[in-house]
Amino acid sequence: MKVCKECKIEKDITCFHKNKGGKYGVKSICAECKSAYNKIHYKENTEKTLLRSKNRYKEKKDIIKEQHKKYQKANKDLYSRARRKRRASQAEVEENFTSEQAREAMERFNHKCFNCDSEDKLHIDHHRPLSKGYALTPSNAVILCEACNLTKHAKNPEDFYDKDKYEKLENKLRSI
Repeated sequence: MKVCKECKIEKDITCFHKNKGGKYGVKSICAECKSAYNKIHYKENTEKTLLRSKNRYKEKKDIIKEQHKKYQKANKDLYSRARRKRRASQAEVEENFTSEQAREAMERFNHKCFNCDSEDKLHIDHHRPLSKGYALTPSNAVILCEACNLTKHAKNPEDFYDKDKYEKLENKLRSI
Protein backbone atom coordinates (compact mmCIF):
# COMPACT_ATOMS: atom_id res chain seq x y z
CA MET A 1 0.00 0.00 0.00
CA LYS A 2 1.13 3.54 -0.79
CA VAL A 3 -0.35 7.04 -0.38
CA CYS A 4 -0.76 9.11 -3.55
CA LYS A 5 0.85 12.56 -3.24
CA GLU A 6 -1.92 14.13 -5.30
CA CYS A 7 -5.20 12.73 -3.93
CA LYS A 8 -3.75 11.70 -0.50
CA ILE A 9 -5.56 8.35 -0.66
CA GLU A 10 -3.86 5.12 0.35
CA LYS A 11 -3.96 2.73 -2.62
CA ASP A 12 -2.55 -0.65 -3.59
CA ILE A 13 0.93 -0.45 -5.12
CA THR A 14 -0.45 -1.80 -8.44
CA CYS A 15 -2.38 1.49 -8.87
CA PHE A 16 0.89 3.34 -9.51
CA HIS A 17 3.03 3.42 -12.66
CA LYS A 18 6.44 1.82 -12.47
CA ASN A 19 9.47 3.99 -11.77
CA LYS A 20 12.87 2.40 -11.21
CA GLY A 21 14.13 5.48 -9.40
CA GLY A 22 11.18 5.63 -6.99
CA LYS A 23 11.42 4.53 -3.37
CA TYR A 24 9.08 1.56 -3.89
CA GLY A 25 9.77 1.16 -7.61
CA VAL A 26 6.67 3.18 -8.51
CA LYS A 27 5.75 6.83 -9.15
CA SER A 28 4.56 9.03 -6.28
CA ILE A 29 1.25 9.89 -8.03
CA CYS A 30 -1.31 7.15 -8.74
CA ALA A 31 -2.22 6.26 -12.34
CA GLU A 32 -5.69 7.78 -11.98
CA CYS A 33 -4.36 11.19 -10.84
CA LYS A 34 -1.65 11.12 -13.51
CA SER A 35 -4.25 10.42 -16.20
CA ALA A 36 -6.41 13.35 -15.01
CA TYR A 37 -3.34 15.63 -15.00
CA ASN A 38 -2.39 14.53 -18.53
CA LYS A 39 -5.88 15.30 -19.87
CA ILE A 40 -5.85 18.81 -18.40
CA HIS A 41 -2.28 19.43 -19.57
CA TYR A 42 -3.13 18.23 -23.10
CA LYS A 43 -6.14 20.58 -23.34
CA GLU A 44 -4.15 23.55 -22.08
CA ASN A 45 -1.13 22.94 -24.30
CA THR A 46 -2.50 21.51 -27.55
CA GLU A 47 -2.17 24.77 -29.49
CA LYS A 48 1.32 25.44 -28.14
CA THR A 49 2.43 21.92 -29.04
CA LEU A 50 1.02 22.11 -32.56
CA LEU A 51 2.56 25.51 -33.13
CA ARG A 52 5.91 24.27 -31.84
CA SER A 53 5.90 21.23 -34.15
CA LYS A 54 4.86 23.38 -37.15
CA ASN A 55 7.70 25.80 -36.41
CA ARG A 56 10.16 22.93 -36.04
CA TYR A 57 9.04 21.55 -39.40
CA LYS A 58 9.44 24.95 -41.07
CA GLU A 59 12.94 25.26 -39.62
CA LYS A 60 13.94 21.78 -40.72
CA LYS A 61 11.96 21.60 -43.97
CA ASP A 62 15.02 21.86 -46.21
CA ILE A 63 16.92 19.30 -44.15
CA ILE A 64 13.98 16.87 -44.28
CA LYS A 65 13.65 17.29 -48.06
CA GLU A 66 17.38 16.67 -48.50
CA GLN A 67 17.23 13.52 -46.35
CA HIS A 68 14.24 12.31 -48.38
CA LYS A 69 16.15 12.82 -51.66
CA LYS A 70 19.17 10.93 -50.27
CA TYR A 71 16.91 8.06 -49.19
CA GLN A 72 15.31 7.92 -52.65
CA LYS A 73 18.71 7.76 -54.35
CA ALA A 74 20.05 5.14 -51.95
CA ASN A 75 16.90 2.98 -52.20
CA LYS A 76 15.84 3.56 -55.80
CA ASP A 77 14.44 0.04 -56.32
CA LEU A 78 12.44 0.06 -53.09
CA TYR A 79 11.13 3.55 -53.73
CA SER A 80 10.08 2.76 -57.32
CA ARG A 81 8.40 -0.46 -56.28
CA ALA A 82 6.49 1.27 -53.46
CA ARG A 83 5.26 4.00 -55.82
CA ARG A 84 4.14 1.43 -58.41
CA LYS A 85 2.36 -0.59 -55.74
CA ARG A 86 0.58 2.49 -54.38
CA ARG A 87 -0.59 3.57 -57.84
CA ALA A 88 -1.82 0.05 -58.56
CA SER A 89 -3.78 -0.13 -55.31
CA GLN A 90 -5.39 3.24 -56.08
CA ALA A 91 -6.44 1.87 -59.46
CA GLU A 92 -7.66 -1.28 -57.65
CA VAL A 93 -5.33 -3.52 -59.65
CA GLU A 94 -3.28 -6.33 -58.09
CA GLU A 95 0.32 -5.69 -59.13
CA ASN A 96 3.48 -7.39 -57.94
CA PHE A 97 6.25 -6.33 -60.33
CA THR A 98 9.62 -7.16 -58.78
CA SER A 99 13.00 -5.44 -59.09
CA GLU A 100 14.28 -8.54 -60.90
CA GLN A 101 11.50 -8.23 -63.48
CA ALA A 102 12.39 -4.55 -63.90
CA ARG A 103 16.03 -5.47 -64.61
CA GLU A 104 14.90 -8.10 -67.12
CA ALA A 105 12.71 -5.54 -68.89
CA MET A 106 15.64 -3.12 -69.10
CA GLU A 107 17.83 -5.85 -70.62
CA ARG A 108 15.06 -6.90 -73.04
CA PHE A 109 14.98 -3.34 -74.42
CA ASN A 110 18.81 -2.95 -74.27
CA HIS A 111 18.58 -0.09 -71.74
CA LYS A 112 17.09 2.17 -74.44
CA CYS A 113 13.77 3.88 -74.99
CA PHE A 114 11.71 1.72 -77.34
CA ASN A 115 10.24 4.75 -79.05
CA CYS A 116 13.26 7.03 -79.63
CA ASP A 117 16.34 4.95 -78.59
CA SER A 118 17.32 7.46 -75.90
CA GLU A 119 19.35 6.13 -72.97
CA ASP A 120 18.54 9.03 -70.58
CA LYS A 121 15.99 9.01 -67.75
CA LEU A 122 14.44 5.64 -68.57
CA HIS A 123 11.05 4.65 -67.12
CA ILE A 124 9.22 1.37 -67.02
CA ASP A 125 5.91 2.07 -68.70
CA HIS A 126 2.66 0.13 -68.68
CA HIS A 127 2.24 -0.92 -72.34
CA ARG A 128 -1.49 -1.08 -71.66
CA PRO A 129 -2.33 1.71 -69.14
CA LEU A 130 -2.81 1.14 -65.43
CA SER A 131 -5.67 3.65 -65.50
CA LYS A 132 -7.58 1.23 -67.74
CA GLY A 133 -7.03 -1.70 -65.38
CA TYR A 134 -3.84 -3.30 -66.71
CA ALA A 135 -1.28 -4.35 -64.12
CA LEU A 136 2.45 -4.06 -64.72
CA THR A 137 3.68 -7.52 -65.69
CA PRO A 138 6.68 -8.66 -67.74
CA SER A 139 4.44 -8.86 -70.82
CA ASN A 140 3.03 -5.36 -70.18
CA ALA A 141 6.32 -3.57 -69.40
CA VAL A 142 7.95 -1.29 -71.96
CA ILE A 143 11.02 0.89 -71.46
CA LEU A 144 10.49 4.52 -72.46
CA CYS A 145 12.47 7.66 -71.77
CA GLU A 146 10.88 10.27 -69.54
CA ALA A 147 9.80 12.46 -72.49
CA CYS A 148 8.13 9.59 -74.38
CA ASN A 149 6.50 8.21 -71.24
CA LEU A 150 5.04 11.60 -70.34
CA THR A 151 3.83 12.05 -73.93
CA LYS A 152 2.23 8.59 -73.99
CA HIS A 153 0.55 9.18 -70.62
CA ALA A 154 -2.54 6.91 -70.42
CA LYS A 155 -2.97 6.38 -74.16
CA ASN A 156 -3.43 2.92 -75.58
CA PRO A 157 -0.31 1.79 -77.45
CA GLU A 158 -2.06 1.68 -80.84
CA ASP A 159 -2.87 5.39 -80.39
CA PHE A 160 0.70 6.34 -79.46
CA TYR A 161 3.08 4.32 -81.67
CA ASP A 162 3.09 4.29 -85.44
CA LYS A 163 1.81 1.06 -86.99
CA ASP A 164 5.22 -0.57 -87.60
CA LYS A 165 6.52 0.16 -84.09
CA TYR A 166 3.26 -1.01 -82.56
CA GLU A 167 3.41 -4.37 -84.39
CA LYS A 168 7.11 -4.80 -83.54
CA LEU A 169 6.40 -4.11 -79.86
CA GLU A 170 3.38 -6.42 -79.76
CA ASN A 171 5.48 -9.26 -81.22
CA LYS A 172 8.28 -8.58 -78.72
CA LEU A 173 5.88 -8.66 -75.76
CA ARG A 174 4.01 -11.75 -77.00
CA SER A 175 7.29 -13.71 -77.04
CA ILE A 176 7.69 -13.30 -73.25
